[in-house]
Amino acid sequence: MSESISLSGYTILSTAVVLTAIFRATVVLYRLYFHPLCCVPGPGLAGATSLYLRYYEVVKGGGITKLLPHLHKKYNSPVIRIAPNHVHINDIEAYKRAFTAKPSPRKCSDFYKSAQGVDTILTTTEPQRHRVMRNAMLPLFTPRDMTRIFLIGRNHVTKVARVMARQGQNGQLLDLLANFVAGTLLDHPSELVSYEDPQSGWIIAQEFIGRYRWIFADIPFLVPIGLFLLSMSPEWITIGFKDLYQHCENFGNRVLSTKEENAKAPQTVFDKLLDNTSDNFTSRDTLALFQQAVVLMIAGTASPAITLTTAFFYILKSQDIETKLRNELADLEQRFPGGIVSADFDLRELHKLPYLEAVIKESLRIIPAVPGLLPRIVPSTGLTIALHYLPPGTRISAAHYVFHHNESIFPNPEKFDPDRWLNKSPEELQLPEQYFMPFSKGPRACIGMKQSWVFMYLVVVYLLGRFEMGIGEGMPGVLEWVDDGTAVPVVKPTVRVVEKV
Repeated sequence: MSESISLSGYTILSTAVVLTAIFRATVVLYRLYFHPLCCVPGPGLAGATSLYLRYYEVVKGGGITKLLPHLHKKYNSPVIRIAPNHVHINDIEAYKRAFTAKPSPRKCSDFYKSAQGVDTILTTTEPQRHRVMRNAMLPLFTPRDMTRIFLIGRNHVTKVARVMARQGQNGQLLDLLANFVAGTLLDHPSELVSYEDPQSGWIIAQEFIGRYRWIFADIPFLVPIGLFLLSMSPEWITIGFKDLYQHCENFGNRVLSTKEENAKAPQTVFDKLLDNTSDNFTSRDTLALFQQAVVLMIAGTASPAITLTTAFFYILKSQDIETKLRNELADLEQRFPGGIVSADFDLRELHKLPYLEAVIKESLRIIPAVPGLLPRIVPSTGLTIALHYLPPGTRISAAHYVFHHNESIFPNPEKFDPDRWLNKSPEELQLPEQYFMPFSKGPRACIGMKQSWVFMYLVVVYLLGRFEMGIGEGMPGVLEWVDDGTAVPVVKPTVRVVEKV
């Protein structure tokens, strides 16, 4: 009797295994030979299983981003298949039709919700909701608002510089990225990161969120569970995460109370969201403000911080680049003694520094702050790229790194060369400018890109005007990075600073 039960159990198990194997084999055969994307060029393994993409994201630490240019070159195609239902493009005309034309593809819900587990101006997949939030915030991102941004940025740059000066007195090596993150936290930064000690745990938390975002994409219900456990956990367990969570929660409470107590207080993006009464999309509670604060905090620090780190790394690595830049800034100093802190300094002077602009642009090009996949969903109309029809529901990505390292547009793309942006006619710069997309393009482009430019200008001008700087010993010749959602240096660049007499 027991032997028959045992045999029966074995039969059931073996049958289940065989049926599962047959099912999986059928799925693979369908994906390779009958799927609507089966004719799109790409690795066979990528077409057969999503594990191909996951392998590069998990085991190779976002390595698919750097592999993409080689895949496009290998298959000689502007569109390649990187997963059973996911393609990547590297052609600007295809990009325009896929990302800037109407109806534009929606953002991929599981990917963007996994970013922080919230629905905000950055992560929302609903075009109408995004439009409402963007329109509410736009009044604070107009050209006439630049003076306010300039004054705020100048205040924080000078604070960071004072700390760097004190740290540099004893020859201490300074972590560039940590100091620039400290400088970009423009709202009550002391709650998250101290100017005196920029190595805050929340920076580690930020990198952790990016590195393991794929887990939340695959298992989305972990996000609310994680946030709940975070709120209940003691600080010694969740150092960094707790800092970030508590800061953003306090910020939401503070905005609500300030709104009630002082209607004439300076307007922020959160005030604009609260003022919006055009529809029911914008929630007016602490949770909604907490969600916006989390995303804006991380998005608003990562981009300028990594770009400034890249800029100073290559400036200090090249005597020629540093000399050219310091000569240009010396002319500015002659016209405005004291530089950006001069009482009569005009913000428009920052836009009269062509070599500085070229250095910043090249920093954004060579290491985009968000270098990798930002998937969208092909709309109901479908999309045809290079004679390949992409049906509705197809995931489509266009990594900024791939466009910025297109050899036909940017010769010798791995070389940091500000001169590639200079002494060129508008016709010569037309294609490079089209392929240059550090803040994305179209209706979902970064709303604060102009403010980021102003802040980065300020940092470079002020720090080079105040310090003699040298790259730390043992730094590699190129700045290697990994794609953890944002670009993260493999080796954090360090510098020595000596205040000018």
